[in-house]
Parts: sequence; structure tokens; C-alpha cells
Amino acid sequence: MEVNPSSNPQRSLDISGSKPDFNWHITTPRLYLSHLNPSNDAHCDLRVAVLHSPSSKKHNLDAPTLVPDREAARASIASSVENTFRTGYGRYLISLRTGGDDEHDNFSEREVELVGNVSMQRNRHSSVPGPLIPDLGFNILPKYRGKGLANEAASHLMQYFREEKGVEAFAGLTDDDNEDSKRALRRLGFREWGVRRVRGVVNGGKEEGLSVWTVGVVDEGTLEGLGL
Repeated sequence: MEVNPSSNPQRSLDISGSKPDFNWHITTPRLYLSHLNPSNDAHCDLRVAVLHSPSSKKHNLDAPTLVPDREAARASIASSVENTFRTGYGRYLISLRTGGDDEHDNFSEREVELVGNVSMQRNRHSSVPGPLIPDLGFNILPKYRGKGLANEAASHLMQYFREEKGVEAFAGLTDDDNEDSKRALRRLGFREWGVRRVRGVVNGGKEEGLSVWTVGVVDEGTLEGLGL
């Protein structure tokens, strides 16, 4: 994994209190992970496409209504970017590495093939306390599934948070009937703890029953103290 800062190597680009730098990115063997940019129409269109995909709608029925078009996606991304730089956690863009990607010094000017999103979130709702460890999520376009890309993006994002931010434990939270997500979490080495009541994650922060998975948590007795 290679973390690529902006032209100012002394500036931290992905922590709370920073301003967005859309040249920041992580390079993996096949992918780039970078910030979503609400000014980029392609990023907005990807957001719509991902949320309107059949598998996404199955587990997030309200998403197509909440983000019906490009301008709604733009507002959603802007809110997400603001949250990233408020909390240090957020949603990241996944794109493919292809020949010629490196011809621009500025990453934000490269033409890349967009795959989907991977997220590392904590404190989603400032008024509702949530889990004390960040939770991993991913959502990619149907045509890119089955290639191990979500696994690659997620594992390298976790590596980044371990090495750059000192995060030692991660959660994976999903619907109990979302077998695709469960398989992906299992491949990433997460341990399943069953369905537990969790606040501050879905439905405006309301307490909901979610399938809880973790990495770096060895004792079930500590889950409640972690907000899980």
C-alpha cells in the first residue's frame, strides 16, 4: 500500500480539522482510494448508480428516494466530505488503476474508472452517541463484483487506519440477512457476534438490531462498552 499526500508532504490530509485535498489517495495493487468530490459530476453519478443498484436497494430501501439524481448526490457527498473532516472518518472513492493513470501530477485531474465506495465511519450523528470503534462498509457497482475489489479496498483502508492513525479495532455492521456482506467480512478476518442492538449508525441514529462483526476485539464482554 502506498499513501500519496498532496504536493505539501507536511500536511495531514485525512484527519478532522483539515480542508479537503482531492489529490490525496491510497494506491493498492489494482485500485486507488481517494476522497469523493462533490464538484465532480462523475463522482455524483457514481453515487446515484451505486445506491440505485438492486443489491443496494434490497438493504437500503430509502436510498433511491433520498438520492434520486445527480444534484441530490452532490449534496450527499458534500455532507459526507464535511463529516470526514469533522471526525477523521468517512466514505472513500474506489477507482481502478489502468495504464496512463500516472501521467498527471495532480491525482484529481486523472481520468479513472470508478468502481464504488468503501467507508470507515465513526460519529455519524453528532447528537447520537454511536460505537466507539469505526465500522467498515463497502458498496460497488454490480459489474465489478466477484473480482475481490471490495476486499482489496477494505483491507488497504484498514491498513491505512492502523498505520497512520493507530486504530486497533474495527467493526462491521450489516443487516442479518445480508449474506454478501457477511461473506466479505468473513474473508477480511472479522469475527461474528450475532445480532445486537446498536445506536448511532442507521435510521438517524435510532437503536436497531444489526449483525455485529469485529476485528481486534477478543472478548464479547467488551462489546457493550464499545457501543456494540
